[in-house]
Amino acid sequence: MGVVWSPEQSKFVATVAPAAGTITSTDGINWTSAATPSSGSRSVIWSAHASQYVSTRSPLAAIYTSPDGQTWTFHVTPLNSVGITYSEIGDLYVAVGPSGIMTSSDGATWTTQTSPVTDLRAVVWSPENNEFAAVGAGGIVTSTDGVTWTQLTSPAANTWDAIAWSPPLKRY
Repeated sequence: MGVVWSPEQSKFVATVAPAAGTITSTDGINWTSAATPSSGSRSVIWSAHASQYVSTRSPLAAIYTSPDGQTWTFHVTPLNSVGITYSEIGDLYVAVGPSGIMTSSDGATWTTQTSPVTDLRAVVWSPENNEFAAVGAGGIVTSTDGVTWTQLTSPAANTWDAIAWSPPLKRY
């Protein structure tokens, strides 16, 4: 499940996998079901610059986009993805999944990128580091442009399911 807040729309949008799809709320207490995406929605982000939500869809190779969190457009992608992030610097979406990494400038058309590892599960953008970081069973990878990725030494031989950036701590 993923959840995102849009300050511009004063709205939460959440993906509820595996069966419920997407829901929205203006107060975080009362929720309304969206028509799509259907089951398999994994994570969702908001791009203020593009004025759209983008949601991953697993196990299909697909992404959904929406201007309001209620009405969604289906886009076929080259890879199955479970995690997604957006960078306003470079206007770039990055999605990760079991088969690797893909990028998009509009959320609809996606390009596969070469990754030193596969089976990634989550990705985040750090504006302070000007860097993407992705994690999963394959380990940890980083990139400043979303295209060239470098594998880092993992502090433990674990499967990483999530990653977050803390601006005050300047750490993942």
